Amino acid sequence: MFPNKRIKLDRTDEQRKQIILAEIDVELGLRKRLAQTLESRIAWASLLLDSLQNETECVSEVPFRDVALNTLSILESSSDILFARDVIVVPPTNVAPKGRLPPKEKPITRSQKSKFLFLRSQDSHRVVLLRCSICHQSTFNTLQGLYNHGRILHSTDWGSHEQCIKACAVPQEELDADLDLEGGVDGHEMKTRPALPLNWSDSPALAQFLGKEAKRKGIKVWDDGKHIDIITFDGNDIEEGVIMTNDKRSQLAANSTSFTDSTITATSRFHISCRVTLTDTSLFIPEDQRIEEKKDHTHQWMICAESASYSLDLTTVLTSMLVTPMSSPDLEPSISLAPLIATEPPFLVVGTTSEPFQVQIELMFNPSTSGPGQNGQKVILEHWVGLDMIGTNKLPTKGDEQVIDIELDKDTVLKPAKTGYPPVKARSHWENMSNIKSSTNIKHKLGDPAPLNTVEPTIPGSYHDLLLLLLNRFPMTLSDIPHNDRKMASDIPYKLPADSNQLKALIIGRRKAIEWARAKALQGAYTHHIEVLRERDPCSHLIPLTTGDVYAWLEDNGHFVRRMATWLLETTPRVNGAAFVDSGYGPMARKG
Repeated sequence: MFPNKRIKLDRTDEQRKQIILAEIDVELGLRKRLAQTLESRIAWASLLLDSLQNETECVSEVPFRDVALNTLSILESSSDILFARDVIVVPPTNVAPKGRLPPKEKPITRSQKSKFLFLRSQDSHRVVLLRCSICHQSTFNTLQGLYNHGRILHSTDWGSHEQCIKACAVPQEELDADLDLEGGVDGHEMKTRPALPLNWSDSPALAQFLGKEAKRKGIKVWDDGKHIDIITFDGNDIEEGVIMTNDKRSQLAANSTSFTDSTITATSRFHISCRVTLTDTSLFIPEDQRIEEKKDHTHQWMICAESASYSLDLTTVLTSMLVTPMSSPDLEPSISLAPLIATEPPFLVVGTTSEPFQVQIELMFNPSTSGPGQNGQKVILEHWVGLDMIGTNKLPTKGDEQVIDIELDKDTVLKPAKTGYPPVKARSHWENMSNIKSSTNIKHKLGDPAPLNTVEPTIPGSYHDLLLLLLNRFPMTLSDIPHNDRKMASDIPYKLPADSNQLKALIIGRRKAIEWARAKALQGAYTHHIEVLRERDPCSHLIPLTTGDVYAWLEDNGHFVRRMATWLLETTPRVNGAAFVDSGYGPMARKG
């Protein structure tokens, strides 16, 4: 061998070497990129840890979490070539919609009825077809149908099914062999089933159609001169039934009373029903309106008893209502436990408290003329009084409501219904001086109407003076109420228009209703005023008045707002110096 001789390399080895070097360079580059990504992650984590430990506030509107995650995604973007994976696309699977299956035909489980009737004897195969002997119709499903067809359409005199078959039977030799036997008639039924009872033509139902005289049923009496006893019961002619063998059912108890000695008491199932509605209401008391004795009481509470409009009037049967707070270990001493009573309508009581509590309500009704309720009928109920704990509402807040049907004795004394008292929703009930300071009460100045329960010290000379005294309490419009007494509108039992122009714009029926309601309220106040005055003096000159009398007095004295045209007075004919004018509410004479 010659050591100095050069060996020529193959070109294929040179190409392989270049490929290997290129792969090594790529591998080194990927590892460097991975190392840079790891260093960037470590730096990002260190900065994130320092930021969280220092608790630096983020001034930017972008949340800190979004900024950190966006930074991390940018740092790792250089290594996506290493970690990215191609998403395998799942081929869509189209599910073919299922069409609605055609409905299955129901199999016929019974044979169809034939369209004709036939007879076939059991001994031979002879078949007889039944058809109408007059019109030869054979499409009948039942023998009764064939019978009715002949009786109604052709007025035949068949008395039974047997006569019908004899008249309509026709021999038939060529019939289908697969004939359905459901329309056939058995031979033995012809002699055992009559179509109508005996003597059917003499019955009141058919005699008028057959031209015969109806025979009514009666009792045959052999001896006309003797009296027939139809009251006395003879037990010997009745067949005895089966005797029960059970001792518990066939024997009566030893202490059971006889049926002949049983009597109905006066109070058994003889009652009258009165529906009573119990409602509690609360109202927050501001601190500047609380009295010194009840400084801790934050709310006023009210319990009222009313009757439904469709039920018995509560004022005719109820005498008094006593409300007593029930003692409880959880009840604070700040709650007054003094019982409250109401003896006149409206039947309500008002008190103060600082927390909800439970009360016992004792309703005393009128006595009964007979039975155990002669000394009065007492009903005791319980009710929970809730409070408006928010304390921001300036109006009373309604609480729980109970509707109770109370049964009173049928002989309970019913008194006349009382009217003219303030409604339950009146603001004056919440302005008692014993519950809040007097500065919140209504101040009646000179010229203001006095409250309904106030009685003047002097007795009026006539009913005219008393009506004038009470007239200011019942105005016609809101503009007639003084500005310092706007709460008076809530106590008036009828709706007031804003002013006289609005009142005149109403239709005649609405104006008439307001005028009549005013007269009714004035009559109630007049009657109540007289009752209070007669406690001191008989006041015989103050006569009782009805609502119609008060309405006539208001109309005659011009206390109604009326609409009258001036041209009507000028064109009205005069008789004896008087002009008769129709104002829309009836004739009224005015002297010219």
